[in-house]
Amino acid sequence: MQQGGWHSHDVFGHSLLTASLTPPELITRLAGLLHDVGKPAVHELRDGKPTFIGHQEVGATMAASSLRQLRYPGELIDAVTKLVRLHMRPIQYDPDGWEDKAVRRLVRDAGEQLDRLLDLARADMRASHYPDVKKIDDLEARIRRLDADAIAAIRSPLSGEELMARTGRPPGPWIKRAKAALEDAIVDGALPADPQAAWRYLEAHPELLEG
Repeated sequence: MQQGGWHSHDVFGHSLLTASLTPPELITRLAGLLHDVGKPAVHELRDGKPTFIGHQEVGATMAASSLRQLRYPGELIDAVTKLVRLHMRPIQYDPDGWEDKAVRRLVRDAGEQLDRLLDLARADMRASHYPDVKKIDDLEARIRRLDADAIAAIRSPLSGEELMARTGRPPGPWIKRAKAALEDAIVDGALPADPQAAWRYLEAHPELLEG
């Protein structure tokens, strides 16, 4: 499938080239091979130009299914799936438009796959018409300044057990949603990482405890 725009290769050729440009390590190579696998499923023409909106999410699901069929271990599948899902985020980095909280969220979302994600972004760009990877280098430097390890270590100040005890509610999806919202608020600098502040935040946002 032809892509147009920044791409001189079709999807398959671009994917092969991207994989070849990643470090010689299985997880990153597989992510390079599969990062655009969702494009044919979401392909549309708009004003005569191909678009692939949402190909990351579709591709992550397809990659996970394919790797399970090939009986790869769960940890590898999770890592590759995360890389496929997030592979556009570093490429979309705008040093003038991204606030620090956007960088922190990327670090938090990538977790232990952060270095691989940046390697994948560089390979993806080099396999396209825009081979200048300087903005990925700039993003990596900014991540170091913001202390990636500290960001990745951020956790909800309240456990699921504490949330259930305080609210009297049974387990459910609301716990994951509430904890994720607390972590987002801490990453954004809107909330200190302590339980009392977390309760006050939830009291101010009761919708997080619904459902």
